Amino acid sequence: MDDLGLLKVLHPRLRFEEPVAQAARDAAAADAQAKRKVLEDELAAKLAAAEREIAATRSEAMSNVVEVAREAAAAIVERLAGRPADPAAVTAAVNSVKSLSGAA
Repeated sequence: MDDLGLLKVLHPRLRFEEPVAQAARDAAAADAQAKRKVLEDELAAKLAAAEREIAATRSEAMSNVVEVAREAAAAIVERLAGRPADPAAVTAAVNSVKSLSGAA
């Protein structure tokens, strides 16, 4: 049987199978979309958690930087002046520099 004869034999069957195949493709696409949505939601949750952790770490680090700045400023003043620095003045100085830099 040549290709044309085979096509004539299969033609009615192809008309029947085409909607079935389309339905299978549609179902597979819907399944893939649902799985993609689940993965996107999981990734979004992980990203949000990572961003919260980064923000907390940054905040803690900045807190440590401010404390180190206070200690360093107090030590410098004591070394230069020969007497302990006023803690309130050191805190005010560090806070004024902090506010100029935009750090919160």
